[in-house]
Amino acid sequence: MPNVRSIRSEPAGTTYRALLAFAEGHSGTFSLVWRKQLAFGANADIVRRDLAPFLDAEGESDAWPGTKIFGHTAIVRSYRLSPDSVRILATAERLYAWEAPERPEDLAFYTPAGRWWLGSIAHERDAFVDTDAVDVARLAAAVTGLRLEK
Repeated sequence: MPNVRSIRSEPAGTTYRALLAFAEGHSGTFSLVWRKQLAFGANADIVRRDLAPFLDAEGESDAWPGTKIFGHTAIVRSYRLSPDSVRILATAERLYAWEAPERPEDLAFYTPAGRWWLGSIAHERDAFVDTDAVDVARLAAAVTGLRLEK
């Protein structure tokens, strides 16, 4: 069972961009979710198209960091983190902007070994960090304005 600490306020603006920069240096991949029962707009299709060159894996699942759904599945796509894929993630100005119908949902970051260290549930305005998978002191130092639950 991971040691999880909640993020107390949504990373937005410079805090969100600092989080992306930290992720770029400390992650191998990230994931986004397309829930089958939701409708997505043109902007979500643009994100899917723009991220296609970075696609690492995709599959149907009923679970991803912080979420387990019942009676439905979603397409979970994992992408390689790079300066170019981070630029695409930065088109959202805040973490909880990763929500249907404008964008795919629930941005998560993974260590190079494949363990998630940051998960989010955008429609619930919830994000969390696995403190066993990331150095929280380095994260806090790199992402000023990030407020973690004690």
